[in-house]
Amino acid sequence: MELKRAVRVVIFLTLVSIFVTAQDFRKANFNIGGGFTVPLGTTGDFTSTSANFVAGAGINFNPAFGFNGEFMWNNLPPNDTVLNAVLAPDGSARLYSLTGNLIARIGATKRFGAYFIGGGGWYHRSWELTAPVLVPGTVCGPSFNFWGVTCVNGLVPVDAVLRSGSTNGGGFNVGGGITFGGEGQGAKFYTEVRYHKAFMSPFDTEVLPVTFGVRW
Repeated sequence: MELKRAVRVVIFLTLVSIFVTAQDFRKANFNIGGGFTVPLGTTGDFTSTSANFVAGAGINFNPAFGFNGEFMWNNLPPNDTVLNAVLAPDGSARLYSLTGNLIARIGATKRFGAYFIGGGGWYHRSWELTAPVLVPGTVCGPSFNFWGVTCVNGLVPVDAVLRSGSTNGGGFNVGGGITFGGEGQGAKFYTEVRYHKAFMSPFDTEVLPVTFGVRW
């Protein structure tokens, strides 16, 4: 219930920021970008580095501090080791998130600046694998658990088809970036590195997106 309430607050503040933009551009902030995502921890054991996309909007309290509601998508394709372990010829996975974040800026109106960003919200990971039916007694490893197979005493208990699944969880993020462009509060290019951790079952999801884009 608390997570749903937090998501509603993020959506509400994002809509408010769009309205505020029509009144006074300097009171609102927006960002859009993309780049690559490095999976970390257990996530890195099962998935490969791939692309990301992010878009956000929020409100500036003053030139140095603001709030940002953000949507993020990370592609998390299974690596060859996982595909071989679960006898799958192909597969795909991705991580979505909707977060609310606080931003602290240094040199917000200068040609070059920097910022710190962090917050939390809702994360959703989904996946699909193309694979034959696993017969009872197939030995399970961590790769099976990550892709949604429930094992009993280290073995597949019944016929299982690895096709699709998903998991949800709350999480947090923290990071920072640099901005460069014209002076004032207009559009600026940015480069950002941010750590995300989502608390999910049976494994937490950890990623490090490196993003390039525009903030204004």
